[in-house]
Amino acid sequence: MNLLVVDESKTFCQNIESMVKATNLASSMTFSNDVGKTISHIEVTHFDVILVSDGVEHLKGTVLLSEIKKRLRNHHTTLVLLSETSDKEHVLDCIHAGAHGVITKNELEAQHLNQTIIQAQAHCELENKLRDSYEKVKHMAEHDSLTNVGNRYMFDTALYTMVEKSKTNHRCLGLVMVNIERFKWINDAYGHETGDRVLQHLARVISNLLQDNEYVFRLGGDEFAILLSDLMYAHIDDIGQRILDALREPYRIDQQSIKINVNMGAAFYPQNARNAQELLRSADIAEHCSKKIGSNTICFVDDDIKDQFMRRYQVENDIVFALERNEFVLYYQPVISAKTGRLTSCEALIR
Repeated sequence: MNLLVVDESKTFCQNIESMVKATNLASSMTFSNDVGKTISHIEVTHFDVILVSDGVEHLKGTVLLSEIKKRLRNHHTTLVLLSETSDKEHVLDCIHAGAHGVITKNELEAQHLNQTIIQAQAHCELENKLRDSYEKVKHMAEHDSLTNVGNRYMFDTALYTMVEKSKTNHRCLGLVMVNIERFKWINDAYGHETGDRVLQHLARVISNLLQDNEYVFRLGGDEFAILLSDLMYAHIDDIGQRILDALREPYRIDQQSIKINVNMGAAFYPQNARNAQELLRSADIAEHCSKKIGSNTICFVDDDIKDQFMRRYQVENDIVFALERNEFVLYYQPVISAKTGRLTSCEALIR
């Protein structure tokens, strides 16, 4: 075991050395009498255990522990505070600051020190297991299980956070929606397993193309979103063309070639939206426009496109409600021949 002892007293360090040798606790020991030397040691050397004394350079144990913990190269180093007092509040503060164990100096003897270090190492190991479990659960909660890119929850959180950040740094935020054309047909023709592999392929393609401040998420089904933060102006660079170039060649699956076509819609904050929800709605409208234009296109939203979309949506909505309320009336309009003046046919009109 590699041990570092931090204390200003040479005599105290010698006492610690004697105790450690008496219990065969460590194979290597290093001593430091100030904070600067301590930081230099831990930046170049891994220590299994660090014993830190209260009051080095008149600093509280909580401050020393925080400084050391910030500079540790990994989480597998056990920290033990050698305290000047057994005060309960002080001990708890030190544990909250990162100590895995606390022992008062007036209780120091070889066997007690040995037991404290063993218990602190077990505490450190348990802490690392809990940290690993938390990271795994956090990853599962924030990432799509099929494609391993960010999921809808992570997207909503990132979108809101980036919009708020854009308000303060006065930068633009871009949002690009990406949808696979005729994805249902791929599922129906090749099976859902192949459809899943197509989704995984598209996620890999987009992820490999991303540059700094670009993030991809799967919102569900075949819907992906790309956030581009800290833009100097409302321009998404060439992300759309990068995607189209990468998808130019068919995707080979089990001796079959599948051409993946996409539709993309883009919008910007604050140019096209006042908040996160409006930005998402604007990008959705742009994507809808892209689908009408054709395969492998990207559409940028503007006020005219939003107005046209909203008018169409309102008309369709009014038609649905009118049908439910029986507000349509059927009229027959006669068609009269100009030559003979006779009725030749009629038109059925709904008003």
